[in-house]
Amino acid sequence: MFFGGWILGSLLYDGMHLSFHFNWNIPTTYYQNMKDAHMRHHFRDTSKEYGVTAPIWDHIWGTERQTTQK
Repeated sequence: MFFGGWILGSLLYDGMHLSFHFNWNIPTTYYQNMKDAHMRHHFRDTSKEYGVTAPIWDHIWGTERQTTQK
């Protein structure tokens, strides 16, 4: 079961990552937020926002984007 979960998770991760780079659009807020974060990671600040499918990892690793409040 562990191995099957690992394979399934890897396939979902890679599929989502590829969908960002091939400009597929899935009309959900979660998907758009993750795609936006991933594009910022590649084209603005490569030291932040590594999480492709789960932003919780950026919080844990301290690589989340700091937002400024006015």
